[in-house]
Amino acid sequence: MNDLTIPDIIDNQTVKLSDVLNQLIGTNSSVYIATAYFNLEGFNLIRDKIKQAKEVKILIGKEPSSDQILTREVIEAKIQQEIEDKIDDKSTVNLIDEFLSFLNNQNVEIKIFKGVFFHGKFYIISGGIPTVGSIAIVGSSNLTYAGLTVNTEFNSVIKQEASVEQHKQAFHRMFNNLQTVEDYKQKLSDLCTRFTKQYNPYDVYMKILYSYFEDRLSESPTEEMPSPILLADFQRDGYIFALQSIEKYGGVLLADSVGLGKTYLALRLLEDFAYRLRQKALIICPAQIRDTLWEPKLREFCIRADIISQEQVSRDFEPDRFKDYDLILIDESHNFRNANTIRWKNLFKTIVQSEKKIILITATPVNNSVFDLYNQLRFITKDKDEFFKPAGVNSLWGYFLRAKENNDTLYDLLEEIAVRRSRQFIKKLYPDAKIDGEPVKFPERLLYTIKYKLTDVYFGLYDECIKVIESLSLASYNVQEFRKEIFNRRLQKFEEIREFLKKQGWLDKNIQNYLMEIGRNQAVIGLLKILLLKRLESSIESFKISVKNLIDFQRKFLELIEKNRILDKESYRKFLQFQSEDENQEGFIENLDVIDPAEYEVDEIIRKTKNDISLLENLYEKLIGLDGKDTKLEKLISTLQELKGKKIIIFGYFKDTMRYMYRELIKNEVLQKLNIDKEKISIVDSDVSSDERKNRIIRFSPQSNEGPESKEKEEIQILLSTDVLSEGQNLQDADTLINYDLPWNPVKIIQRVGRIDRIGSPHSKIYVYNFFPEDELESVLRLLQRLSEKLDEINRSVGLDVSIFGETPAPKDFGYIRKISNEDNSVLDELEGISELAVGEFLKEEILNYLQSEGTEKIKKIPNGIGSSIRKENKRGVFIAFKDDERHYWCFYDLENKKIIEDRLECIKIIKCEKDEAYYEPPSEIKDKVYEVIKEVKNHILARLKTAQVKPQVLKSPQSQVVAFLKQQRDVDNSLMGYFSTPLPEIYLKDLKTLWKNSKGFGNKNIIDELKKFKDEHPMTLENQIEGEKKEYKLKLITYMIVSP
Repeated sequence: MNDLTIPDIIDNQTVKLSDVLNQLIGTNSSVYIATAYFNLEGFNLIRDKIKQAKEVKILIGKEPSSDQILTREVIEAKIQQEIEDKIDDKSTVNLIDEFLSFLNNQNVEIKIFKGVFFHGKFYIISGGIPTVGSIAIVGSSNLTYAGLTVNTEFNSVIKQEASVEQHKQAFHRMFNNLQTVEDYKQKLSDLCTRFTKQYNPYDVYMKILYSYFEDRLSESPTEEMPSPILLADFQRDGYIFALQSIEKYGGVLLADSVGLGKTYLALRLLEDFAYRLRQKALIICPAQIRDTLWEPKLREFCIRADIISQEQVSRDFEPDRFKDYDLILIDESHNFRNANTIRWKNLFKTIVQSEKKIILITATPVNNSVFDLYNQLRFITKDKDEFFKPAGVNSLWGYFLRAKENNDTLYDLLEEIAVRRSRQFIKKLYPDAKIDGEPVKFPERLLYTIKYKLTDVYFGLYDECIKVIESLSLASYNVQEFRKEIFNRRLQKFEEIREFLKKQGWLDKNIQNYLMEIGRNQAVIGLLKILLLKRLESSIESFKISVKNLIDFQRKFLELIEKNRILDKESYRKFLQFQSEDENQEGFIENLDVIDPAEYEVDEIIRKTKNDISLLENLYEKLIGLDGKDTKLEKLISTLQELKGKKIIIFGYFKDTMRYMYRELIKNEVLQKLNIDKEKISIVDSDVSSDERKNRIIRFSPQSNEGPESKEKEEIQILLSTDVLSEGQNLQDADTLINYDLPWNPVKIIQRVGRIDRIGSPHSKIYVYNFFPEDELESVLRLLQRLSEKLDEINRSVGLDVSIFGETPAPKDFGYIRKISNEDNSVLDELEGISELAVGEFLKEEILNYLQSEGTEKIKKIPNGIGSSIRKENKRGVFIAFKDDERHYWCFYDLENKKIIEDRLECIKIIKCEKDEAYYEPPSEIKDKVYEVIKEVKNHILARLKTAQVKPQVLKSPQSQVVAFLKQQRDVDNSLMGYFSTPLPEIYLKDLKTLWKNSKGFGNKNIIDELKKFKDEHPMTLENQIEGEKKEYKLKLITYMIVSP
């Protein structure tokens, strides 16, 4: 624009309004602006000129936009929003400083219209303009970046002196009318100062947590349907989160602590999907709670769903029968933690065939390893390794490998998919929780130890029993160790064997398979010894039965190997089954593998087996010759006498022990001591039918199971049970529980205690008694330690499948066992936190405590994009929190090692602080480059997200070879190519490997026929292979925290 030319119309197309204003405003100018809205970017366009003006008056109007009236509050929110959108750039921070400097000038006034509406937009520049002196610009442009530059506007320029003067007088009348305007300069100053003030670290820490949990802390949706299923506040919060998880991922894990009412939460979900939406639902649960829990509850709330037991899934199960279900609920889902079981495989084949919603319920998702949880989540992911990519988990398998080393890694995933609150968390954060107006109360849990002496139980034979267990070679379980080329060279270490076989020309794959077989067999031997040790501690009766069974097995093995026949893994299982069923074994024996005596040291196998038999027979003779009272059982009887009149449940690991205990307790002399009738003592184990089991549970705990008022039989007062009742049952009529065996797996203790420690318990206290060998505990734990170390050594050498360890006590459990022995009541809370994976629970607890104390007003005033600084020893870097529409990203830029840490829990722990934490002035070399770091982290996250979008699907072998083969064939059916071009679940890949291996030598047509048959027998849902439009990610900076020593 020519410096001497002032246009008559300004439309931002030919001439931009910002250029006109910058040309005309001078040091002698008074500037009067009326605008419906303004932003800092608009100010920035004319910043240098308007700061020079001798007087500036701005009137902000009020007008309706497309969706709301631009009130003062709305304008403030929009200004703050626009600043927040760009606050991760240093130039925005500088602009805020410039605007605050502008506001501090005495010659600047800003007011806001407080009447109904004010639509006017005009700019008056009075004085300092050559030739005309003053002008008025009237039209449609707001004082915004768009209004001054890019929007198509229509603004008329008034140059006549009289007309300009009339406009100026009109502006002043409105600007000075106290009835319709009010001062707004201080409000704007306060708003912008929020971005520049110094915040203490605790405020920023709380801002991060509030931003993260804000959606979950908000009120429930008002359109929530009324329901007869009454929930406490914490259950209702869990229900809402579960709905969100199902909508987002097609599944949810309900993992609240035992006794917190997960069943009612699940029933509410079933009501939504099975009742209201008429979707077809299937419930899979342990047989013992089908009749006592699920069927009555479904009837009570008129919910239609089919129920099958987990035991049914293990046998005679046809996956195709259940492929049409829309929703599958798996109660006590930790029973599906082992993917190598028939039960897991059958259920997975059902789920993978079509889209299904999956609800997993368990208070103890991890029993032995984090891979327990991994295998349960595979029902939701259907083995798609990148399923949780939206949660930042690009590979689920790789994620769990990291979690194996550090449980905290699971935080990000569990936040997306799991409802998980501990009992302690609920007690602290929902102290006033109610169900149907009744307060939710939790009994106090008290531990007591009952000590006895194993040496007395075994009448001096205890040490010999231990010695025999350790001395057993059990060669029958590891024949492969006796291959002549290995045995004769005394090769025992795995690396020695590996090197020798390499020199013999073995392929690496064959060497690994051979070493894996030896390793598995050695592990089985270790596990068998652990089992013997457990049964030794459980009861003399149980141990005697085990020794006798082992003798019989060894004799049968000896008989077979002398005929040059051995048992493979499947045959071991079948043999044991035949043993229990007492069927004719001749046909079975004829079908066993034959070994070549020339390849094995058969004589040495026989010698070691005979030696084991001799040791066991000698010990067994002594055991059956023992004559005297069982001192452990006597301790139980005396304890029951002390607890006379109480309702008691006694748990034990082994059916043999509990059956033996029951036989002893119902003897007349014991009944007289206990002053109890025989009918008041009962037992539940796997031999009790489901109908009778249900009857006994109701008779033991009629109130909690809503039993009939008129009872044909008396209530049961003392109930004996194996762990068939440790899951899902409501037994809170009782207040006393006795664990007769050592708590080998402390998680089982939590499950057992959860039977009587439940919502609705009428008791203020519950009592948990635990039997411990007084003098032998440490010797037992030392033996366990040695056996566990042997298993770990094998695992490190050949990499055993985690499922091989079963219920093996881990060394970390020994500390918990000792705490239980020492009657440390806090150990139950500790165990709950571990077994239920309550990682990161402290974060929600801290923000809820803050909100209960401070409310939300203060924290809502803290804008996004602010920062602080904290002192931490041995840490130097910047914590940065971003978010987009779907999730939050917490990162720590480690300046020492020049790396970005993205594990949210690890990052937040770095800046975790208390309320009195003071601001720490950071070194200038960090402070000056903080926005460079923010930009680098932002670009890193965006690059990762974009890369994840375009990452191609990777097909594992042999699926990749199958696809390559199909591409070479003519007229291959598109559905067949589409099927094999989609990554197959691991369970299907194993079958495909067998097919592909066996197809060598087949003609192409035969191979294609086999692949078609495979496709039909292994149905699954195919993902849409057409890539949609790539998503554009927009990250918003929430806060940052400088960390320095």
